[in-house]
Amino acid sequence: MKRRHAVIAGAGIGGLTAAAGLAQRGWSVEVHERAPVIRATGSGIYIGENGLRVLEAVGAYEETLDGGIRFYRRETRDHRNRTVGRYHWPPESGLRIHVVARERLVLALRNVAVKAGAEVFTGSEVVAAEPNGTVRLADGSERRGDLVIGADGVYSKTRESVGFPGRITSLNCGAIRAIVPRLPTDRDLPEDTYAEYWSGVRRVFYAPITANETYLALMTVDDDPEGTEEPPNLDAWCRSFPAIAPVLRRIVNPLRWTPFEQVKLERWHIGKVALLGDAAHAMSANLGQGGGTALMDGISLAENVSRTDDLEAGLNRWEERERPIVDRIQMVSNLYGKLSYWPTLPRYMALWAMNRSEWVKNIRTVASNYVPDGVDLARVGQAGKTG
Repeated sequence: MKRRHAVIAGAGIGGLTAAAGLAQRGWSVEVHERAPVIRATGSGIYIGENGLRVLEAVGAYEETLDGGIRFYRRETRDHRNRTVGRYHWPPESGLRIHVVARERLVLALRNVAVKAGAEVFTGSEVVAAEPNGTVRLADGSERRGDLVIGADGVYSKTRESVGFPGRITSLNCGAIRAIVPRLPTDRDLPEDTYAEYWSGVRRVFYAPITANETYLALMTVDDDPEGTEEPPNLDAWCRSFPAIAPVLRRIVNPLRWTPFEQVKLERWHIGKVALLGDAAHAMSANLGQGGGTALMDGISLAENVSRTDDLEAGLNRWEERERPIVDRIQMVSNLYGKLSYWPTLPRYMALWAMNRSEWVKNIRTVASNYVPDGVDLARVGQAGKTG
């Protein structure tokens, strides 16, 4: 059989997962990343059980999580630092949750992809693609693939050039992200706990990611002038969250304000071109599953197109498997974000009830319980038993 070739636009989480999965299944793979280097500094990323299974399956688990913290508790706190809700899952549950530096995850995925034989080109931007598998680069050259994957983000040029029907919707909110030093005096949270602080329309996601670093995501609505300032107006944020003001004051090199946008497409593939991650289904960060769904997309896509010589059948199977769970995660994430617009007392009552309701907990963990194609449960999950 002729060795099949894949061309991937974007060396982010989804693109590199697909590259690793395809290369490990015998494909030749080239990944084109417009940035001059593979980096994702300044941000953390939540990885639930579903994403961790994928990292195990492709061989990037240990490198990603080396030195990291495994969480067993989530707390919701109000503007006075009172605990509104608390959720605990014991080690024996097997449910794993980590928050890591995004750069560590991306580099681990790149390493396993390259080890499997994929070629990663930086400073090389895909500007257009055609359903027949032709890809045009910014330098004017063309590439051809038996499969083309658009993993080039919310404003995907792959998606735009092929003409995927769908829409991009502003969710009227967003975040400024930063990684700050973690000091021995930071004892506000119990060990192995991450938290979400609420104050008016503002929120702070707060998670230690190593012994020496803490990840912060400062989230608010678009019509909060002080909250969306760049660089962040730390005086305003400290007034909203005085209990964690010393940590907020350490923000010195944050990422820019990033609006949350939702991408909803009629389909994820046309001809030989498939989209994944934010290019196919960008969502708000409220459930922390943007990266998790991209990981699931990549491994499932690689598995399904490798099971058959019929590319269309493989892509249909992939989309039929992954789309229902991703659509549900996207919907729940969007609904959770609407709490920002609720009055304070009803919001805290809702958050309290959500942390006590088993039904709501099951909805929030639906992604973590999902096993995508390409993940063999008999061969992964062992780390969950030992922590």
